[in-house]
Amino acid sequence: MEKNCLFIHQNFWLKLIILLTGLITAIVVPLTVLPILALFAFIYLLLSYELIYKVLKGFRTLLPFLAAYAVTAVIFNVAFLTMIAFLLRLLILVMFVVYFAGSTSLDCFLQDAYNPVRNGFNKTMVYFTLATSLYPHARAHLGLCL
Repeated sequence: MEKNCLFIHQNFWLKLIILLTGLITAIVVPLTVLPILALFAFIYLLLSYELIYKVLKGFRTLLPFLAAYAVTAVIFNVAFLTMIAFLLRLLILVMFVVYFAGSTSLDCFLQDAYNPVRNGFNKTMVYFTLATSLYPHARAHLGLCL
């Protein structure tokens, strides 16, 4: 992602709050408000063309699941509005997760997490989380297998 992108300079904790608020809102709101929420989220993501590309790629990746779910829902006589509500909620969740994952870099996370890390327990948890998340990448990069 470009370094001059608006989202890359946002604070990690702000992005996490936006993600959690979006996830909870997407799960709780009624079907009549879901299209408005999806529209607002999409407009917000229009600020970065790279994130829009990643969101569309995420939608494309999710397309076989959406088709399989729709066919299965039709076979098992799931109500049409229930099916549409689930699919729309899933698409909104994908938008928020792609926003969070696509705009967060390890450098920005470490910079934003520096102040809370001064505490011994938090420092240990950050190092544990980083080691756990970086281990599969390092293992795949080195070509090691079990």
